[in-house]
Amino acid sequence: MWLYDGLRQADDTPLLTLDGTSGPPYPLTSIVEANGPLTPVAANPGRHETG
Repeated sequence: MWLYDGLRQADDTPLLTLDGTSGPPYPLTSIVEANGPLTPVAANPGRHETG
């Protein structure tokens, strides 16, 4: 599952990190180009959600 990490400052591209890894954030456009469209799933409370 991909987790949202905010926006890249240079061009406001959404950044995502693969859950369970300590890897770098990837731009959404790179993920879609390599793997095709993303499928939405129900959110689970985790490190990226507050309150």
